[in-house]
Amino acid sequence: MNKSNFWIWSLVILVCLGVGAWLLGFWLGGCGTASRPDLTTTTTSVSGGTTTTSGPAGGISGKVTWNWSGYSAADQTGTLMVFLWTDEDFTNGDLIATQGLSPAYQKFTLIQGQTSASYNFSSPGGPLKGSATATSSTYYLFAILYIGRSVSVVGGKFPDAQTGDKIGQFSDGKLPLCFGGSTHAQAITYNGTSQPNKNFALNGTWTTSTTTTTMPPSAFWQNIGNVTRNGSAENARVDALVCDNSGNLYVGGYFDSIGGKPANNIAKWNHSTSSWESLLGGLGSEVNALALYSGNLYAAEINKVKKWNGTSWSSLGSGFTGTMVVLLALAVDQSGNVYAGGSFDYADGVPANNVAKWKTTLSTWDAMAGGLRQTGWSNPTGQVFDMTAGSDGNIYFCGSINTTESIPINGIAKWKVASSSWEALPAGGGGLAVAADNSGNIYTQPAKWNGSTWQSLTDSDALRPPTNAMAARSASEVFMGSDGYGAPVETAGAVAKLNSTTWNNLAGELINSAGYANVRALAIDPSGDLYVGGEFTSAGGTPAANLVKRLNP
Repeated sequence: MNKSNFWIWSLVILVCLGVGAWLLGFWLGGCGTASRPDLTTTTTSVSGGTTTTSGPAGGISGKVTWNWSGYSAADQTGTLMVFLWTDEDFTNGDLIATQGLSPAYQKFTLIQGQTSASYNFSSPGGPLKGSATATSSTYYLFAILYIGRSVSVVGGKFPDAQTGDKIGQFSDGKLPLCFGGSTHAQAITYNGTSQPNKNFALNGTWTTSTTTTTMPPSAFWQNIGNVTRNGSAENARVDALVCDNSGNLYVGGYFDSIGGKPANNIAKWNHSTSSWESLLGGLGSEVNALALYSGNLYAAEINKVKKWNGTSWSSLGSGFTGTMVVLLALAVDQSGNVYAGGSFDYADGVPANNVAKWKTTLSTWDAMAGGLRQTGWSNPTGQVFDMTAGSDGNIYFCGSINTTESIPINGIAKWKVASSSWEALPAGGGGLAVAADNSGNIYTQPAKWNGSTWQSLTDSDALRPPTNAMAARSASEVFMGSDGYGAPVETAGAVAKLNSTTWNNLAGELINSAGYANVRALAIDPSGDLYVGGEFTSAGGTPAANLVKRLNP
């Protein structure tokens, strides 16, 4: 075919394609609906200390293959062209080679006697791209092969740009280009079955550009409201955090203002309105622990447990008494019974050693088989620091404890709810904080309990001070926060995430004006973000008074 005939055929095919494209939406019902990424949209994910951004779209790369069956050596010459349209381009009759982007077609000259029968159209011009302003939902990809006096076409909707599916021919077996009475119809390959080409195929894969950027720690910490007392962050602290299934956050501690709103020692962050609520003004003393069950919020003041039912406060009994009284921990079992721990001798007048159970059906406190104590001192007392409800239905306690009424304890004990009895876990765990995931594992700073044995956990920070706050949801979402009092500045106020069996610090230290910080509470919301409370004024360079949100930890 001479040059003039070639360009005549090219013009005919392009005109036919433009006309057929206008009808394509009506004639391709069998192809299915296909979506493609918007070229102007970028998606960003945040993880650790980096952000990964995908987009704008790189385009479609792929390969065209055919055979020379039925052609003489002299006829094995010609031209291959690959085109890309969007549905808007079909409607407008325009190609996508606009606005400074890569050409919407690529051209390849066949050489006589060539043995290769394939063409990779991702190079040398790069992937085929669409219009930068396109808002269409579909791409159409075509290959046109000119050999001698014949023209073969294959292509159709790009099935799913996200998965890289392949394109053969139109699924209904018809190619509605120059179709229906056209004098050139016999020159077009229908579903790869008509002459001159029996095997002419096209496949493509959607590619995107991806960049990974190291971000400053401040990019991952978000201030949702400063927690202060008498106008000062240094006079306030956050001691307890808990999230409900709707993403609302409850904050307990020692403060009179949160997010600029008056609130005494307890407040709620309303997730849907992004605003603070004071829960009828709050409570009269410091709140050291919080727990949720069936829409009720339980709060541990110094010597009382209070219940918030959504509209009002009530007390669980008259309170706790003893030589030294402070409530530090709360948990609720699967039947709604409430457990309180700390340092006390009596619960509502009932003798109880540092732990007690509120029997919801009876509205009374129970001494829990003698409670938990520390012996060996001249004045045996002990103290429960923390507790958690395990996914097995039992309650786990840790603290300065080495005995129940009848069995020795190694710093951590399990209350078997079904039998109302204590079980001593083997030595290996313990500490100031404990957490449970939804797979049955129990975590302390030095080790993880899997239900039968302890697994030692290593720490990437050899100078880490004691940990007095933990939170867990799944086995891949386990966190702990450090007590910064007296600790080296470089380790003070660190929040660490468990990576398999190793604790690794999250990027960005929490500090205050004294050069240290004390992490006293952690909570994970339903989206996986982490809330951190304690005593600090900055998180990873972000100003934040005693409360901060860590995005995508």
